[in-house]
Amino acid sequence: MPSETRTIYFDQADLQTAVAQYPERDRVAPPRGRLVEVIAEPGRIDIVALCYITEVGREEIYMSYAQFMDVLIRYCGSLNIPLPRRGQKHILANGDSIAMVVRLSQKSGDAFVEEMQKIEAIARREGMFAAG
Repeated sequence: MPSETRTIYFDQADLQTAVAQYPERDRVAPPRGRLVEVIAEPGRIDIVALCYITEVGREEIYMSYAQFMDVLIRYCGSLNIPLPRRGQKHILANGDSIAMVVRLSQKSGDAFVEEMQKIEAIARREGMFAAG
């Protein structure tokens, strides 16, 4: 059965811009500082933590997994990066970088989760993320 996988990588600067561009009515304002880590574990907690280093130390803001996905989708739209509406989307986080994997496939549910776990393992093994 044919399928397509697209992976879009976001570095620290992309993520900081994406969060800053997200409409204020829909988000908690990020602190003034440098984004140093993104923690996204949808299978465990469905919360994304954005960790910043500021003048007063380390500060974190939290978004739901769905809200953070919306941040990335809107950012892609602002850069005219096409994303299929019906594609299943998954976030892989490592330190201050993120990969959004978009999969067009007939697979769903557990089969999709297994496929994303395989993709994540390959990405880490092949060094697609910086060591973190």
